[in-house]
Amino acid sequence: MLDEIKELNDLLKYADISQAELARQFKVSKMSVSKWLNGKSVPTKKKIANIRDFLAKFKGVMKQRGMKTLKKAINLNKDTVVNSLIEFWSIHRNFDANIRGLSKYTGVTPGTVYKWLNRKSYPKPAKIRLIDEWLNK
Repeated sequence: MLDEIKELNDLLKYADISQAELARQFKVSKMSVSKWLNGKSVPTKKKIANIRDFLAKFKGVMKQRGMKTLKKAINLNKDTVVNSLIEFWSIHRNFDANIRGLSKYTGVTPGTVYKWLNRKSYPKPAKIRLIDEWLNK
């Protein structure tokens, strides 16, 4: 497998980017992206160059933020959002209403929100994005 394809797989795993988003980025079908990621086909040389450019830009952003690996970047963001959520709850005393509001907004049960607040589990990247939106609305 090409190193670039391995990096795209990591991007999907840790950065909450979908195959559909990659397909739009590279102007190919979702099926093409799926085949690349599963090793069933190889992108053209031009697409490989596009993938390299895309990854270089992404790595540039990571480097600016002091991140050496994608996993560290995502974990740092996860901790930041969870810390913001805990801080929000320490300030706002309408606890149950906020729990219900956030659980409805993120599509999870109130029990899941309690687990996040008590650090018994962590939200997935898609939920982190929703929590961040909810906190900043």
